[in-house]
Amino acid sequence: MAQPNQRFNVTRWSKSEPPNLSSVAKQFKAEGYTPYQWNITPNYIHPPRSDKQHKILQVAEGTVIATNLETNQTVTLRVGDRLEIAAGVRYSLKVGTKGATCLEAAVRPKQPTKTI
Repeated sequence: MAQPNQRFNVTRWSKSEPPNLSSVAKQFKAEGYTPYQWNITPNYIHPPRSDKQHKILQVAEGTVIATNLETNQTVTLRVGDRLEIAAGVRYSLKVGTKGATCLEAAVRPKQPTKTI
């Protein structure tokens, strides 16, 4: 998970073989996340937004251009690349010319354990 000073953190895919949708989903689940898949048409622009929860996004197919609107940092995410966006960060996304399939998960805070 991104550290507080890493509010918009990219991890590049470094293995020789690209991942597929199934392997990305398995990775998310192994980390304890419940991912959901989204497929977006080419050149779609996701309007600026911020989320209440920390988000993790990983590209399974295509490309996504992500911009941190607080710092104007722009990164192109390719197959396997992962982006962590801290809660409250304003960002936008633009899908590449061939569309994209991504898995995304919200990192939910752990609920306190009640003592009886």
